Amino acid sequence: MRTLAIISVFAMSGVILAQVVLTPINQNALLLTSNTNVFSLSNATWIVSGLRLGTAQTNVDRHLNGHGMTNRGGLTLDGKHITFCYEFPGTDRTLVLETRRKRTGPRRFDWGSSVLESGRIQKLGADTFLITFTNAP
Repeated sequence: MRTLAIISVFAMSGVILAQVVLTPINQNALLLTSNTNVFSLSNATWIVSGLRLGTAQTNVDRHLNGHGMTNRGGLTLDGKHITFCYEFPGTDRTLVLETRRKRTGPRRFDWGSSVLESGRIQKLGADTFLITFTNAP
């Protein structure tokens, strides 16, 4: 019987800052790691809990840069959804965040700023955890 591990984080400092749920993907997969690239799920949860659904991409970058994670660039196929990748320092894991943009006008390139929509954690290009943001700004 499979068990579903759900980790919720409530960051409190006068008000609730964030709440996220990390859900494991494909629990039967064998993922090897070494001592040189130890991934701490609690540390990752702490970092991700500073993000909120609908946060502007510039604020996401600022928050993650404060934790030593830099944006490796974005990829879009339709101009509306953009995928951004951030490396967890010293590990083989990557935080992949999906953002979306809204139209600001009728022309082809009239798009607004990106806002956070969803995320996942990958190891060597394979999804290991889905991130559900259960709060909104």
